[in-house]
Amino acid sequence: MGRRSDVLSRPRLISQASHTRSVVLRAFEILRCFNGPNDRLSNRELASRSGLPRSTVSRLACTLTQMDQLVYFQDEMKYGIGPGAVEMSLAIIGARDLPRWVAPPLGKVPEPDCADRP
Repeated sequence: MGRRSDVLSRPRLISQASHTRSVVLRAFEILRCFNGPNDRLSNRELASRSGLPRSTVSRLACTLTQMDQLVYFQDEMKYGIGPGAVEMSLAIIGARDLPRWVAPPLGKVPEPDCADRP
């Protein structure tokens, strides 16, 4: 049997892990709101798209900006996808494998019919 202090600290560790997991999930919810690299969203738009409270969005957007996952455009008062999120995306799909990922969807695009052109 473990020491009393070990037993008493276990629920706290579980609670901390649960809280951390919740924060990470919410951060990814914010990142999923963006439809592309040129998309610019305000706190209100992020809250609407994510379903999270505006106060939560504000805190997480600030943290994500500090981590380079988002970029804040002061003149527009909106956020965009940051270089950290782009790097993470490239790491997931692998920059070397980009042609392998892009080729199948591009293969479905019909070739233009040049015979119709003057």
